[in-house]
Amino acid sequence: MGRDEGAMRIRTAAAVLLAATLWAAPSVAEASFNQQAASAQSVSTAMLHPPTNLTGSRQNCNLTLTWTPTVDARATGYQLLNGASLLQTITPKTVSTRTIALTKNANYSLTMRTVYLNWTSSATSAVTARC
Repeated sequence: MGRDEGAMRIRTAAAVLLAATLWAAPSVAEASFNQQAASAQSVSTAMLHPPTNLTGSRQNCNLTLTWTPTVDARATGYQLLNGASLLQTITPKTVSTRTIALTKNANYSLTMRTVYLNWTSSATSAVTARC
């Protein structure tokens, strides 16, 4: 193999390698989008499971909620929400009942989410109540 032929093969290999690298590498815009998308994700929907079987039993203006605790080992407790408003944080995660006093003539749509650090699961189905 002559010197010119060897140099040509090296240039060809370098060009193929450069093209493959440029083809596979994301653009700056793609990399920025991917980083933002990854940071927007949380353990909430991807990793944590909400408690299950949330039910309510009302006596006068007291509502007793019961549920099956989450199976997530990392979970530290729950958030009890009325609509989008946080009513209480419930710990530890092994708790499976809570009684709350209802305000007279107020409507409630209660859901729960599992909590771990700053992450939350998706919400349970709602339990509705009114005193």
